[in-house]
Amino acid sequence: MDRNVDAASRMISVVVITRNTRDLLLGLLRSVHQDRNVLAETEEIIVVDNGSSDGTAEAVGHEFREVQVIRNEGNAGFAAAVNQAWRKARGEMILLLNSDTRLIKGELLPLIRFMVENPSVGVAGPALVYEDMAPQRSFASIPSLIQEIVPRFLLELLSPDRHGGKTWGSREPEPVDSLIGAALVIRRRVLEAVGGFDERFFFFLEETDFCKRVRQSGSQVIFFPSARIVHYQGKTVGANWAKGRIEYNISLDKFIRKHHGRLYHGVFRAVRAAKTVLSVIGSTVIFPLMLFNRSMRRRYGYHVRLLVWYVKGCGDTGGLRE
Repeated sequence: MDRNVDAASRMISVVVITRNTRDLLLGLLRSVHQDRNVLAETEEIIVVDNGSSDGTAEAVGHEFREVQVIRNEGNAGFAAAVNQAWRKARGEMILLLNSDTRLIKGELLPLIRFMVENPSVGVAGPALVYEDMAPQRSFASIPSLIQEIVPRFLLELLSPDRHGGKTWGSREPEPVDSLIGAALVIRRRVLEAVGGFDERFFFFLEETDFCKRVRQSGSQVIFFPSARIVHYQGKTVGANWAKGRIEYNISLDKFIRKHHGRLYHGVFRAVRAAKTVLSVIGSTVIFPLMLFNRSMRRRYGYHVRLLVWYVKGCGDTGGLRE
């Protein structure tokens, strides 16, 4: 093993946030234990259970007695749970994993080595892939008004390195605006410097806000495409798809309000609301077709709920908190 990595021995605290994803979580923990390279660098594994009712904590305690489990009575939200864990952790770097991920044996060691050798990097993320190794979006641009006005395909065509997320132009590490938060390696001193994750974001965009603040603090945010990790995308939200999309809109509205002025935020909200109205009108026109298409009915129901959310003033209700 590289001597720099030896110097970092036992510097990693693995942190996983879960809520009612027992089987996925157990699969992830098994994959961590099967990757001896990662395990050799791991000081501890911390699981924060956000009020699960599926026996998650008991199952983890039965199979992995060395894993620390922090049990919350209710759903504290992703950001708050992450903050609980890293403040308790002893490692100099935090390997933050979604419970719906799986390590691919041997893939993460180069990313750990990269972090050890590049102290200017505050947070780095691997390439996210599906179970068949097809690429997922692994990084993202910062949400903006232009993204609401210009079609996504055109933004990806004009600037794939910034807006693509799936198109890995090279195998070399590259700076990005933000990483998808399913798997992140975060330097502890950077967490301390920026104050951790913003707990006003209950679910979604907390990692985007975090990455933005990391870059503002002078540290780099790096996408590391030569390391891969399997991500069973969407499994943690599951049957709560519509509520999940509402929660995304809640977080998006908070993000824009936090990072922009009142006028920008007002225009952004108006554009999003107008697009929602048009979606509801368009779907209503073709309503007979939805009788034969479950996916279309689900999306129509979501847009109606989203419109109600706008009419009610864009509060915190209607999403995953309920």
